[in-house]
Amino acid sequence: MGYVNRMSPVPDYFEGSALLDAQGAKLIEANEKLAQVAARRADLFFCVGTSAIVQPAASLTDLAVDAGATTVQVNPNSTGIEERVTFALRGPAGTLLPALLERSWPC
Repeated sequence: MGYVNRMSPVPDYFEGSALLDAQGAKLIEANEKLAQVAARRADLFFCVGTSAIVQPAASLTDLAVDAGATTVQVNPNSTGIEERVTFALRGPAGTLLPALLERSWPC
């Protein structure tokens, strides 16, 4: 599967790195800086299934928006960032993401 990112190809330190801890909210400090750099350099940024309020992860979408990335939020609920992102897709990620991939890159 392809991806769009000004950092192509992805540096080795991103491959397999866990940016979130076991609870999925707190970024590991060393990776937090990497995530901020990636968000600022992204051409396309997805914010998937998050409340968009738990910091520091919530700030990544703002960094991507401010840097001019096309931003896509996928969430079944309103999070308050819909007016900032390029596209806000309302619904479960498990349904919307496969449909988006199929339409974007048909096999």
